Amino acid sequence: LDFVVGSDIVYKTDLAQPLVDTLNALCSPKTVCYIALELRDQYAQDLFFELLKPTFVVAKVPKAKFHSDFTSNFVTIYNLKKRSPAEIERLAAEANVAATTNPVETTSQ
Repeated sequence: LDFVVGSDIVYKTDLAQPLVDTLNALCSPKTVCYIALELRDQYAQDLFFELLKPTFVVAKVPKAKFHSDFTSNFVTIYNLKKRSPAEIERLAAEANVAATTNPVETTSQ
């Protein structure tokens, strides 16, 4: 696909992973993807962006770029750029190394 545009699509935590899976299936590194969001659920939005990190670079579109007739203090627009397969693989390898060299400490009772 050349373009993916989404509006008001992040609002439930249990839909964050299916949405990211769909974006991964639809987008290539050449796809132009914009998502416009009004904050509905902070945890759902945080989860969505966390799930995007391994495969997308996310950038906020500056409000100065909005057309004056369509500016809102409640809406943020994000540009999502899919990483190349090589970059995705490199980041996954780095995450695996970090996980094995910095194991999470647990407390026993």
